[in-house]
Amino acid sequence: MDILNSYKQGQISLEEAIKNLDLANTTNDKKTEGVIYTPKYIADHIVSGLGYNPEKTIIEPSVGHGVFVFSLIEYVEKTFELKGSNLKEWFESKVFCFDVNARNIADFKNLLTIYFEKKNILDVSYDNLQVSDTLFFNFEHDFDFAFGNPPYIRTKNLEESYLEKLRSNYKSCETGNVDIYYAFMELMSKISDISSFIVPNSYIYNKSAKALRKELKPTIESIIDFKSKLIFDNARTYTSIYKTNKLADTSKVKYKEDLTEKERSVNKESLEDNHWFFSELDSNKEGKSSIVDLYSCYGSIATLKDKIYLIESPREEKIGEQEYYIQRYNDVDYKIEKELCVDFYKITKMNKSFKIIYPYKDDKILPEEELRLKFPFAYEYFLAMRPELDQRDKGKVDKYESWYAYGRKQGLNKKKEKCFLFLPLMATQEYVCHKISKEEEFMISSGFVLGFKTEKEADKIKKILESGEFFDYIKMKGKPWAGKNPYYSFSKTHLKDFYV
Repeated sequence: MDILNSYKQGQISLEEAIKNLDLANTTNDKKTEGVIYTPKYIADHIVSGLGYNPEKTIIEPSVGHGVFVFSLIEYVEKTFELKGSNLKEWFESKVFCFDVNARNIADFKNLLTIYFEKKNILDVSYDNLQVSDTLFFNFEHDFDFAFGNPPYIRTKNLEESYLEKLRSNYKSCETGNVDIYYAFMELMSKISDISSFIVPNSYIYNKSAKALRKELKPTIESIIDFKSKLIFDNARTYTSIYKTNKLADTSKVKYKEDLTEKERSVNKESLEDNHWFFSELDSNKEGKSSIVDLYSCYGSIATLKDKIYLIESPREEKIGEQEYYIQRYNDVDYKIEKELCVDFYKITKMNKSFKIIYPYKDDKILPEEELRLKFPFAYEYFLAMRPELDQRDKGKVDKYESWYAYGRKQGLNKKKEKCFLFLPLMATQEYVCHKISKEEEFMISSGFVLGFKTEKEADKIKKILESGEFFDYIKMKGKPWAGKNPYYSFSKTHLKDFYV
């Protein structure tokens, strides 16, 4: 209540009051709350770009403490000169606000009361403010506009029952490692003629957002992708502002990468559901081939418990004719038969030496009896680790080939070539890929491996990948990350679309 009194007495601004209330009411666990304070200049930008007029209805589906609504009120006052009873009547009849958090709504009402009292507007009705989960509210009518900043919560941080409810009701959330903001985007684009929100930019890039992109594509009108520029204080979230419009010709998307940048138009026909690219690079592929079509591409393995399978800087021990690696785990030394291990490369740490326990033969899991008889020390080690292994995938390991198998089958492909390029998953201006010749089996993480029949071919592609051409391509199409020098992650899909 001190925050509200400070605002009422003029000791802090409205913007400061909203920000302080957001901080005071948000738990330390942002992953489950999903709430991030929106800077007022962002709210102002979204409001001014809506094309709103006070005859139209508008919904804020996750209002919090109302930074977007206050921006809207200021916009309507200034642009349409609504004052006094006219402003009050407009607010009560045209603006609809929802939030799942009752305390947020209570504080927002108090802020509004003080705000209106400062304008000599009294006895405002707040029947248009609702404590409810917008995603599962039974709306009796659609809205002309929708705006705001929805919560961001990944699937792993949602209650399982709630996630199932999302998957059952929203196409954008049916499968994959989705985020709750997908559902907000889908719903608001359906129940409003025009919607504009600030959200993570992952909906542009992520595989899990394919269904969402398909839902949005018919009405998406504009996108600002801030790339690696961080908009929120104290939150490393990479963001985008988008706008949908059912009423306009949206055969093209207006795109830019900052508020002040000049926008350009991109034909929607060029936007594939797998990934939205807005590249200005030459798209002429005539006479060229995809790098993945020309050469074998191998991906990372996923044990889901690397600390059990990986042996870093391995020590060797020999007993008679049998050779072992020593795996130290929780201050206990375990002997692992060397024959059951292969080289492992963490592509981001090529200067370090690793082995990985590999309970496979020809990419097939070893039968448990064979593992027990041929590799008794490794088998005893796995038995000791079983309680931890059984915790993978939240304990849902019954579909694994075996309890000691890797968590996923990806990356287990047997390699046919003898010369390889190791491609780090993250690209910077000084991108370097490593060339290694070897005949023995190996596994990787944190990147990709291209296989070549000859060193000459490998050298040719290495030169291209370390050129500015490849970095420019990834810079336009990869996912940006902030750092001293910005860097970009890419996927096999991006490699498939890189032609040489």
